[in-house]
Amino acid sequence: MAEKTSTAEQAVQTLQGAISAAPDFNGAIDKFAGYLTNLADKYGPDMVDLILAVVRFNSIFDILFGFAFLAGAIIGFRFLRPLWAKWGEEVRTRSDDCPTFVTCISTIISAIVTMICFFISLGYLLTVWSWVGMFEPKVALAAKVLSKFIN
Repeated sequence: MAEKTSTAEQAVQTLQGAISAAPDFNGAIDKFAGYLTNLADKYGPDMVDLILAVVRFNSIFDILFGFAFLAGAIIGFRFLRPLWAKWGEEVRTRSDDCPTFVTCISTIISAIVTMICFFISLGYLLTVWSWVGMFEPKVALAAKVLSKFIN
């Protein structure tokens, strides 16, 4: 019994064949683009719409993830401010100029968690392709495809 190959496997095989048969990279790209055009004609615009919807969904998810981490950083900062004030008060009022262990550990842990949340949110929110994918998924998809070819 012969195994059926999926469309993705056929696409990879076509690309590998095009690259090995073509003397230059542009020829391989042209052959593969022709294969993708045939697939688009065969399965219709519904497939393209589905792919663009997935790209847009992934971009929106990345941006929402960034906002969630930003909210975590804001909550952490709001939790950190009274701890920092308590730390300063304990340093001023205690005779050994040292805060209690619980104040020290809770302040340090909340500061670390707040910074981690903030920098993760920056990583998600400052990614240009997430914003491009939300508003122009065709451009983001083209960039992803080209990055796969370049790498």
